[in-house]
Amino acid sequence: MSCRLRDLALCGTMRRASYLVLSFNTKFMPVRHLATAVGKTKQGDDLPTFQYVGRKPRRKDRVFVWGYSYTGALGIPSFVVPDTGRKKPKQYQLTPYRLDMDEKISSAACGYGFTLLSSKTSDVTKVWGMGLNKDSQIGFHRSRRDRTKGYEYILEPSPVPLPLDKPQSTRVLQVSCGRAHSLILTDNEGVFSIGNNSYGQCARKIVEGEIYSESQLIHRVNRFESRVVQVECGQDHSLFRTEQGEVYSCGWGADGQTGHLHWL
Repeated sequence: MSCRLRDLALCGTMRRASYLVLSFNTKFMPVRHLATAVGKTKQGDDLPTFQYVGRKPRRKDRVFVWGYSYTGALGIPSFVVPDTGRKKPKQYQLTPYRLDMDEKISSAACGYGFTLLSSKTSDVTKVWGMGLNKDSQIGFHRSRRDRTKGYEYILEPSPVPLPLDKPQSTRVLQVSCGRAHSLILTDNEGVFSIGNNSYGQCARKIVEGEIYSESQLIHRVNRFESRVVQVECGQDHSLFRTEQGEVYSCGWGADGQTGHLHWL
């Protein structure tokens, strides 16, 4: 496509997606309280609010998650498999809940029942995935019981290995998730796609009868004339924006979401 843009918006919405937010300058756990009487102008202003920053906050990057938890997309194993017999599985987390991560998370994305997190770290592990993985949309995670098999559900943030040429110097800038595929943008090694490619949304050739479950394929997308600076996944399509402002699309386009007359 010949249009030039400075930014891409979210390509679509999906039901039963988890939600998370990166919170900065936080020091304390969430505190529930009622809104003060100051500034009340109408009935209903006294609804519960949530405070996440203390009076003297220290700069600390943290991740909070909430939403549908049964697939493991929130990354809290005890929500799905309670750690004590008295607790019951939690289907929904209705308020933000802190997710403990050792690394500083710089990008996060939610798909249909799964989540990707990434960090601009120089460590080998730069991307983590959790949640539904029946199409290998968060990579191949080998089973501990049967080393020939992979997990279809990941209950906590688990490393997603990337085939990087220079793993210590390459940085992951952004992650994006669709219904069952994901895109990972790096600073100098291009874009990687994983997961379901039934409509070409992973920017590679469609293989008739391809099995995506337990797939170890991670595709490097390198068909661009200039460097890609932003990626976005829709339900079954993908968008790529280059530093020249050019936008490329692929995947399901029956509703015009790719900007073409047909799906690619």
